[in-house]
Amino acid sequence: MDLLLYIVLILVAVASFIIFRTHRKRQLVHLQQKLDENREEFLNAVTSFHSILNSKYYVSKAKYSEWHGSWNHLKPIVQEIVKKNLKTEFDEKLKELRSFFENGESLLKKKNERFVQGELEKYRDFFDSVEVHPLTEKQRRAIVTEEKHNLIVAGAGTGKTSTLIGKAGYILKKEFTEPDEILLISFARKVKGELEERVLTRLGQKLRIETFHSLGLSIIADVEKKKPSLSELSRDQLKLQHKIMEFIQKRQGDKEFLGNLNGYFAFHKTPYKSEFSFKSKGEYIDFLRNNQVRSLNGEL
Repeated sequence: MDLLLYIVLILVAVASFIIFRTHRKRQLVHLQQKLDENREEFLNAVTSFHSILNSKYYVSKAKYSEWHGSWNHLKPIVQEIVKKNLKTEFDEKLKELRSFFENGESLLKKKNERFVQGELEKYRDFFDSVEVHPLTEKQRRAIVTEEKHNLIVAGAGTGKTSTLIGKAGYILKKEFTEPDEILLISFARKVKGELEERVLTRLGQKLRIETFHSLGLSIIADVEKKKPSLSELSRDQLKLQHKIMEFIQKRQGDKEFLGNLNGYFAFHKTPYKSEFSFKSKGEYIDFLRNNQVRSLNGEL
């Protein structure tokens, strides 16, 4: 009985081993099939990533996302081939591709840092002299970083205008574009005037500089083939205030409106922010300038 049980166990083990080997063989055949079908794509994906890493320019996250989106369908196949240790005539390429999928962002970060350091050294003299005072390290990095969208956060008096001028000058020096293809935009007309003067003085160029409003008006005029007319209230603060008072007086009997009006002046007219939430006194003063806190009598 014991011998019979022993023989049965051996037969079960042998059968399991055969089934396992057969299943594994089928898996490998299936993988080999996928490999043969996608061979050119694998090699093209590796070549494409190498061209990104070897680019002489800064590589944006958008560029990497574009590469990833184009070749991401190969990722599970590559991982499976490497995991199963399937031998091919281009094993190294497959391992490279797997590394690109798993460590692509890190590789690009190192590549871009080398680029930034090279640009900081190459344009050191320009950054030292483009403005009256040499640009800071952070200003220089903001200028040479070429993401698709660059958000630079800076407080009052930290050199935002100098960074804009440096960026425009850097673009021209790199010959990325022609002067008439550069657009600088500001919120206020006063800043626009300052930009025009400093761009001409520091860069020796006349660039297109607009406020958001003037740019918007010019776009509308181009599309509609006529310049839009603006209400005189947009230019005359006194008339605007009178118009608002006239509107309020007409609705004095509307209790819901008056409740909303009181709520607006009490809680929403000026955004509240504790003075202790600012990193510096300069940031706090900048906030007060941009959000004038006044009493209902108009006192500052």
